Amino acid sequence: MKLRHATPAHNLSSILQRGLLCRKSRGRLPVVWLHAPGKTSWALLHTVKRHGGRVEDVIVLWLGGCCPGHRSDRSTCVALHSL
Repeated sequence: MKLRHATPAHNLSSILQRGLLCRKSRGRLPVVWLHAPGKTSWALLHTVKRHGGRVEDVIVLWLGGCCPGHRSDRSTCVALHSL
């Protein structure tokens, strides 16, 4: 299953260096939120609403090979937006 993650562009260098880290979550739950390709427009608007800024300042990372239930060393706290 191919999933995506929307984030403010200023987070890109940190994500490329360290990966998507649950401990960096600013929400109520310490998770990394992923979404299906069909929900990208919603995810862009949600990221702007949650973090501020403009849609042009949000990037979408494509995560190939992600499977629900698959636990890797770095991402044991992934949440899926309703697909």
